[in-house]
Amino acid sequence: MKSTKVVLYVIMQRAPKGLSCCRTAWEKPLTSVRRRRSCPRKVLASWEGKTLRRIAIILAFACALQAQEFRSTLTVKATDPSSAAVPNATVVAIKSDTNARFPTVSGADGTYTIPFLPPGPYGLTAEAKGFKKYEQSGIHVASDVKIAQDITLSVGGATESVIAF
Repeated sequence: MKSTKVVLYVIMQRAPKGLSCCRTAWEKPLTSVRRRRSCPRKVLASWEGKTLRRIAIILAFACALQAQEFRSTLTVKATDPSSAAVPNATVVAIKSDTNARFPTVSGADGTYTIPFLPPGPYGLTAEAKGFKKYEQSGIHVASDVKIAQDITLSVGGATESVIAF
């Protein structure tokens, strides 16, 4: 009879009144002298809850760390000698150590933006119809910065070039 009660308790996953959930029917009640152990089901439930919270916190920090950007943005305004905007100028940022090219074309207001530049040394070239080719070297791009660079294109033929240092 006792074994059937134990089986029923296990199936129902409920202990009879007066017994803890982890003791069987034939165990003696715990006295106040003996240290009472906590129920393994409760320990497991609290462990699962703590673990889920820890995993959520770790994922939140991982997402925040991944969101940090190391690349930079170069914004340039191309103008002529009278400070008028030069539209449709072809601008290329060239990374000096890898020779990687980042081309763009200036807008109607003469500005252009080259996003996501890896840190390092760069050279800048700009060309527009009716203007000399502009070249500049020695631009150092640091990590996660926005650089504003203004260039002045000189009037002249496309075969001429102006080199700025």
